[in-house]
Amino acid sequence: MYHAVILCGGSGTRLWPLTRAARPKQFLPLLIDRPLLRETIDRIARTVPIDRIWVVTGRTHAEGVRAIAAELDPRNILVEPVPRDSAGAIGLAASRLSRIDPGATFTAFPADHLIRNVSTFDSALRLASALALGRTIVCIGIAPTHPDPGLGYIQRGEPERAAEGLVAYRVDRFVEKPDLARATEFVRDGGYLWNAGVFTWSAAYLRELFAEHVPGSVEIFDRTESLLGIDEAAATSAFASLPRISVDYAILEKAPDRVVVQADLGWLDIGNWDAVFGASPQDAEANAVPTNSVLVDTHRTFVDSRTGRTIALIGVDDLVVVDTADALLICRRDRHQDVRRVVDELRARGLDHLL
Repeated sequence: MYHAVILCGGSGTRLWPLTRAARPKQFLPLLIDRPLLRETIDRIARTVPIDRIWVVTGRTHAEGVRAIAAELDPRNILVEPVPRDSAGAIGLAASRLSRIDPGATFTAFPADHLIRNVSTFDSALRLASALALGRTIVCIGIAPTHPDPGLGYIQRGEPERAAEGLVAYRVDRFVEKPDLARATEFVRDGGYLWNAGVFTWSAAYLRELFAEHVPGSVEIFDRTESLLGIDEAAATSAFASLPRISVDYAILEKAPDRVVVQADLGWLDIGNWDAVFGASPQDAEANAVPTNSVLVDTHRTFVDSRTGRTIALIGVDDLVVVDTADALLICRRDRHQDVRRVVDELRARGLDHLL
């Protein structure tokens, strides 16, 4: 059977100070009026029965997931004992699915992306799930609209299959977060797609790849899965012995048979404040600000205020201003990737209440 696995982790660094370690972006209404995790579940439920939707999360976020996803069977929420990046989360889910459904195929989804073209999304999942029935890994790729060094890229090869107006291509290679110059070349080339972080595979085949490329990992996944809710100390000890690595590096870049479905999903990875700015309604001066803001000679600036205070800006351009009860961020929009450096500095100073 076909299942969906939602990866619900994250440390809340790139959208600080709004997001924190205990309050990642998927728990917040960003650009929409409900939490991103809620939006993700409802979107997936269009094509996957609710009893086959799974969420993998960490101990810090488990209660938040249960509150937002109250309709899920508690057994469908897998709580990682310790963070081990996406390879750990996906491997743990594959272990659970292999035990209860040996023929399982599943798609792994981020919990915090926005997709506006949901009918195209449904079609892409149908094509991906059909292609992944054998020994093929299927990704979803988005035609880039601009060079973005914060995203991964997929170089597409020859066409593999077409269905419902979509085309699946062979994958020539993955390039993870190139610098701006290379990203610009990729966009100009036209043969590269943004990696949407949505992957479909047979659970059994994925476990073969883990056994080959991360030796000993399958046994650790199985042991951890069997101990969840029974012996948390033993589960933690087992899971902590895994390397902390993304599934991209651990499996995708090494797998022999990879396909990408190109789809116009109206996709947005809300990964940083500049991305939020780009997707927000803007005034005639390209500002995205609350209605109570006061702007004088200000352009291309983003303001998010969670305090209700009036923000006044005079003679500035291309800024990000985020105002919360206990922290205020002001930075140039082209320095949005450096927000994580603020988080690193707060951690170094021991200001954990701000993380």
